[in-house]
Amino acid sequence: MGIDGLAARMILAEHRFRPITGTVLTIGRQSIGLTADQMDHLLAVTVTPKRAGASYAVDNATVGVSREKPYITQESFFGAFCNATVLSLDVSAYEQADIVCDLQGRVPWKYKGVADFIYNGSCLDNIFDPAAAMRNMSRLLKPNGRVYHYEQGNSHPTAYVKFSADWFMDFYALNEFLDCKTYIVDKPNSLGVPLVRPVELPRRSDFDMIVYNYNPYVEHATGVGYDCSSVEAFSRYEIHCIAEKAHHSRNDRVPIQKHYRVDDWHKTVCTDSAKRFLHSSRPLFTGERAFDPALIPRIDSSDYPQQMSPIAVF
Repeated sequence: MGIDGLAARMILAEHRFRPITGTVLTIGRQSIGLTADQMDHLLAVTVTPKRAGASYAVDNATVGVSREKPYITQESFFGAFCNATVLSLDVSAYEQADIVCDLQGRVPWKYKGVADFIYNGSCLDNIFDPAAAMRNMSRLLKPNGRVYHYEQGNSHPTAYVKFSADWFMDFYALNEFLDCKTYIVDKPNSLGVPLVRPVELPRRSDFDMIVYNYNPYVEHATGVGYDCSSVEAFSRYEIHCIAEKAHHSRNDRVPIQKHYRVDDWHKTVCTDSAKRFLHSSRPLFTGERAFDPALIPRIDSSDYPQQMSPIAVF
């Protein structure tokens, strides 16, 4: 579980859209793949102001953090740009979690609405009942609070389960969240092609990562609809999602996949939410590198090309 360079960029983009304040809750302690110098550089290139007086501590405690470089703690990461209190939740106290409970079970009532911002860094793909954990994370979130998910989409070797963009989008649409932005991050050079390589071994792509936006709201000859992402990527990809809770949002509605929705109410709620997400004031994520969208390959088989649009490359 961690925050890599891309997740860090997305968190900083969300902070620039609306400052992260109050209480940040991480699902498990997060290993931060950034040194102090790298964090300062990232703040500079993304034009994110560094918080006055912010300093960095080296993470010597989190399990799984590489000791080869002086990577910073999760508290240092968030403290570099915001004044939020950072807590962690885990199923056990092995990494000194502030809240010890199983997200797959009953979360104590006292933790309802504890968080203004939740970061789930590839936790759901390591547990057996991710749907229960999703519902519980929604309960932990305050109204107008935000949750960031980063999960494996296909061939990650140690993930218990892999996720589609639809799994996140449909949950937040049916539970009437205020907004949801869902991205597919394709890694076209992740299957055995080294970044440093002999000339005779070409890369499959000029990019290490391509970020696509997923928009399920479509318009066709008979009106409007809600369609699946239909990803058919052969390289490894990830799902990144940022959702914002409304005061009236629910936690307990269980989506039915688009193909099998027969109830008109279910269809209407999902379609109305997708339209709201599409026209929300939250901007789509962007990167610093310019690119020609016409040169980026499609990774989906949808009838609606606008559903999966490339928005950033790295």
